[in-house]
Amino acid sequence: MGSIPVSSRVTGLWLAFIACWAASLGVYGAVSPGAVAAAAASMALLNVAALFLLPGPFLLARPALAFLAGLALLLALHLTPGLGFLFPWTSALRASHGAAGAGPGTADAFLTVRQAAQVAAYALAALLALRLSQAGLRRSFAVTSILAVLALEATYAVAQFGFRWESLPFYGKRLDLESTSGTLVNRNNFAGLMAMGVALAAGAAWGKWSTRRRDTGKIAILESGLSLALATALFAAAIVLARSRGGALAAIAGIVALAFVWQRRTRGAAVAGAAALVVASGVTIWAANAEPLIQRFEDMEASDLSQDTRV
Repeated sequence: MGSIPVSSRVTGLWLAFIACWAASLGVYGAVSPGAVAAAAASMALLNVAALFLLPGPFLLARPALAFLAGLALLLALHLTPGLGFLFPWTSALRASHGAAGAGPGTADAFLTVRQAAQVAAYALAALLALRLSQAGLRRSFAVTSILAVLALEATYAVAQFGFRWESLPFYGKRLDLESTSGTLVNRNNFAGLMAMGVALAAGAAWGKWSTRRRDTGKIAILESGLSLALATALFAAAIVLARSRGGALAAIAGIVALAFVWQRRTRGAAVAGAAALVVASGVTIWAANAEPLIQRFEDMEASDLSQDTRV
């Protein structure tokens, strides 16, 4: 492996991660233990590969180590025998239903282990991204590849709504034909994913418009971020079609947060780009018909916040 440049190894590992993530979104409708196990195993294998393929130590701050240790301990407590006193409510339910097994903090050890596998997959994905970043992964390349996957998901969602597709891949009939959820089962989960895309794409566009480049004219700077502005508009339209109040609020919060994390001086091209982004998003939101989403906000009652049956 010494003949392969480190940059190529980093790129290969990142693309493998992106492929695994995209595949997990594609088969999300399966919601099966096998899919969860495969996702966790793939993240573990990629982390092991990174240990052997990338030079230098993996630097992890003490707070991060403490967080990971605490997370592992929290999951282990549910399955450790003799700790039933920590879970009085669960222990009472286990006793009333005659649940067998050693795990005192769960009435279903299998589902608890599956949840632990999901959490492990998330943690391993974060560790892999951090390791690749330390090894020289270009942020622009990482952001572009992430947005490409999200754009595919959003495009599928728009087509799903427009053509009124009634079934989800690997799942079956959709729960609500009046909204879209992409390849996911729940529209709120999908809208949350799109909200992250809105913030990421808008932030990347603003970064291009705000960066000083002496040899580049204002028009060229403006054009450099237009594709990201269009991606932002696409994600916003997908949220509107999902009819998700939480997704809409998350997207708005992400945009507002950008004003606090971006400290560069505003330039003329940035102002023009922001105006273009607002116009593009406004047009797509209008085309997607935001009235049903607005109506859901108007119909919301205080009791809705405590309901467990909302979708």
